[in-house]
Amino acid sequence: MPTSIASAQFPDLLKPGQTVYLPASGAEPLLLRDALEARPGAARGVNFLAAWVPGINTFDYAGLHEKARATTFFVMPQVRESFAAGKVRVLPLNYAAIARWLAEARIAYRETGKARGEALCWHRLGAVSLRSGDLDEAVTCFGTARDLCQQNQDGQGFANALHQIGTILMQRQQYEQARAHSRSALSVQHEIGDRAGVARSLYQIACAFMEENNIAEAVTGYRHAIKVMKSVEDLAGVAMSFYHLALLAHRTGRAGGAYRLMLVCGGGQPGISRTGTKFSRDTAR
Repeated sequence: MPTSIASAQFPDLLKPGQTVYLPASGAEPLLLRDALEARPGAARGVNFLAAWVPGINTFDYAGLHEKARATTFFVMPQVRESFAAGKVRVLPLNYAAIARWLAEARIAYRETGKARGEALCWHRLGAVSLRSGDLDEAVTCFGTARDLCQQNQDGQGFANALHQIGTILMQRQQYEQARAHSRSALSVQHEIGDRAGVARSLYQIACAFMEENNIAEAVTGYRHAIKVMKSVEDLAGVAMSFYHLALLAHRTGRAGGAYRLMLVCGGGQPGISRTGTKFSRDTAR
């Protein structure tokens, strides 16, 4: 049952590492804000989550303490300094998307329990940051999810977080580090019997070798990934792996082999690569 307390007692409930949701717009709890202003040290290590509205909500919760943080969906002039200092995370979502995100967070906590729910929320925050192009924030969020999953002995969540970080490292052209993350994920996936995850990690390792033009390792990696993908009926993954094998064959001057591989992944139809390379019967001759 809910318990009523005096607003002055609210700071006593706060602990470092917590994420605290606050109503916003005209529903901002001003008495709680006043209590926090009177005891700003209570905000140390706390992340305040709210959909504060510019022009209505004018208080910088992340400014309460040097280690306080805030997650919100709009940028307000009042949080300019905290935002510049990296203390305010902004998720650029519209109102419908904000409602869905908050609903997902609530469901995650309810269905998986506090510990796993928190990890899942951080994973979803990472996905939002990745879609918005904020790679640094995405790495931070996925890293937090990874650490929480490790503490909770959630192998699949731990491997998924490692995979996401590896994907970002690929985008940054940090291929050796990307492979290290994928191999760590692969080890866990083997332990827990996650064959689909194994296929995904093998594919990502092969992609990292391909980007470095290490053709032999890339070919070996894609062929290994294809075997596992077939065992879990991942036809899209099989097709994409054959596509990359075709690109590698074309890169090494084996146009005929490239054409045959493109027929395999294209269902009998020659394909066009993402770089504009067309594989046809003419190039195969």
